[in-house]
Amino acid sequence: MTLTARRLRPISMLILGVACATTLRAAATDITQTFVLQPGWNSVFLEVRPEPNAAETVFGGLPLASAWTWNPAGPKVEFVDDPTERLVPSPQWLGYFPRPRPEAILTNLFAVQANRAYLLKIDGNQPVTWTVTGTPEVQNYRWTPDSFNLVGFPVDPQQQPTFGQFLAPSPAHVGQPIYRLVNGQWQEVASPFGTAIQSGEAYWVYCKGPSDYSGPISIDLEGGKGMDFAASGDRSRVRIRNLSTAPASITLHQLSSPSPIPLAIRQFDPDEVEVSWPALPQTYSLPVEQEGELLVDLAPRRANFGATEVGTVVEIKDGFGYRRLLAISARGASAPAPFQLRRAQESGNQAFAMTAPTVNPVAGLWVGNVGIHSVSQAQTGSLTPTPAGSPFSFRVLIHVDASGTARLLKEVIQLWKEGTRIPDPENPGLFLVDEPGRFVILTDDSLIENFSGSVLRDGEPVGYRVSATAYDFEPQSLVMSGSFGTTGTLNSSITLDAEAPTNPFRHKFHPDHNNRNELYTLFLEEAYPVSRTMTFEFSATDTGGNTGASFGSNQMGGTYSETISGLHRNDIVVEGTFILNRISVASVLNE
Repeated sequence: MTLTARRLRPISMLILGVACATTLRAAATDITQTFVLQPGWNSVFLEVRPEPNAAETVFGGLPLASAWTWNPAGPKVEFVDDPTERLVPSPQWLGYFPRPRPEAILTNLFAVQANRAYLLKIDGNQPVTWTVTGTPEVQNYRWTPDSFNLVGFPVDPQQQPTFGQFLAPSPAHVGQPIYRLVNGQWQEVASPFGTAIQSGEAYWVYCKGPSDYSGPISIDLEGGKGMDFAASGDRSRVRIRNLSTAPASITLHQLSSPSPIPLAIRQFDPDEVEVSWPALPQTYSLPVEQEGELLVDLAPRRANFGATEVGTVVEIKDGFGYRRLLAISARGASAPAPFQLRRAQESGNQAFAMTAPTVNPVAGLWVGNVGIHSVSQAQTGSLTPTPAGSPFSFRVLIHVDASGTARLLKEVIQLWKEGTRIPDPENPGLFLVDEPGRFVILTDDSLIENFSGSVLRDGEPVGYRVSATAYDFEPQSLVMSGSFGTTGTLNSSITLDAEAPTNPFRHKFHPDHNNRNELYTLFLEEAYPVSRTMTFEFSATDTGGNTGASFGSNQMGGTYSETISGLHRNDIVVEGTFILNRISVASVLNE
């Protein structure tokens, strides 16, 4: 019989006291849902994606006769009195039958997904507890129009709203029939404003016309179903819209985690016209007007990471019973590349996974500026810098390799190295990724032909070049002494001899400054050697007044000083500040 908007025939399914609770296990973004399943049929709403999510694994251990999920891509919903008779794998339903049941060959439900409703038939005569651990996902529901939909709703287990309250902002659902299981029969909810939605329970809800309604609060992410800052992502935005006609207070609450991610939230002060990134408190509230929206920018504070892999689940509530769980994860720059771990798992090589190379957490290419604000008075012989009439700045390039060794660079070119594949030994004709494509950083122009462009210009792939003109040396990089880090100090000494092309005293066409005798036949030093001693003293706090969330991780700064000898008979000392931003996490040069 077809399920219509007015009448539903009985069906032998029963759900009694489905309880849902959330706790965390070892994985930082994992949540555990706990269901109490009764003998017979149960209708549940799963908010997490298990890993692994194979149906055989997720349902393993249950005295399960079968499991079903409605396939919205199929035809409209149909029911008969006996679900066992007609609930068979079809375009309308996906079913799972555990082995060794003979009907297991009919299984077409192979993966368990988040934000889906499942019908579970339990054998025996005793309730069983079912726990599912996985990562929550933010996903708006796509309703099948002019049809009943088997759905659950993201509600707060501690403050369950009524159907009427939850569905009020949606014209496609207001006044439409809703069915839930009561005493073994699907029964229409007679009083939507007097009946609470149960967390973890699924219902048949009619949708009149198209809709993507998922609740009175709409949450949109910049990409994916969660936030993943990987190893270099700096910030991401959450768009929160209040679809109701009443103001709300949105609360962001960070659930406890074994490896929490320190987060910062963007704040703008219109009076000071300034942006700051204070730490996100464990519980943070923001008002939102009726039918208004909030743009919430979050960023990881990598300088405060307590582990290589960190993560947090943020609970988003509106105070009226709506609740969404947002999984946020991040990886430090020293974390092994995901493909290395995948290759280890595919090949079964545990030693490979355990011996993945350790990379210094600040490894990569850093580009920034030095701002000079004080200069000593060389004509008086003083070595004490005094404030300059106006500050001036110059660019610096520093690369830090996997071991932490820093090198001062004059110029780099970013190009692309194509990945490689190898035959899959278990699947002839298929290939596995041996090494994925990646960006490379070159200081040696002779290697350019070995790689391809990294950006498009006029439709053609070309390299991306970054240069510094305020200093010169040979060869292309200069090893610096000291350590690169929030409490470190780097030193570099540069000497321009009389023949250096960029020596400020040398002029190859001027007879008094070309380092040649009067006959132009012998070397005669006429230009003075110039030496520079540069010191970068890092600070754990930004001396430049920048309050970016990346400071101490993808952004470093501190005080700069330099002594210049040879420009004047007396040394010149300058002082200022510097700020560096990591633009690449590549820990090697020229390969």
